[in-house]
Parts: sequence; structure tokens; C-alpha cells
Amino acid sequence: MSLGEIQQLSKKETIRLRKRHVGESCKLFFRSDPLKIIRAEGQYMYDEEGKKYLDCINNVAHGKS
Repeated sequence: MSLGEIQQLSKKETIRLRKRHVGESCKLFFRSDPLKIIRAEGQYMYDEEGKKYLDCINNVAHGKS
């Protein structure tokens, strides 16, 4: 499946695929109406409607070498 095809999936279909392929330990923050982030650039993420969000979650470990 191409990136364009993935971006075109409905939010409902994306959630169905997520439940099938992503482990339970990776929780959704908004269970009733989760965001569908389709792209990111720098510190910003964008949903399927083009709304911009600031990424405030640091998932990258920063350590000294």
C-alpha cells in the first residue's frame, strides 16, 4: 500500500488496521475520537484535514555517546 493510499483510508479503517497490526502497549491518547496524523514536518504534525499540531511528545532518546 502506498503512502497516498494510506492517507486516503477513512479514520475508521485506519483504526481497524491499527488494532490488527499495533500492539496493545501502544495506547491511543484520544480513544473516543483519535487524531489521524497523515504527515509531519519538523516539530509539527498534520491531520487528514490539514490542521497543524505541535508535537510535544519526545519519543527520541537523547544520550551522551
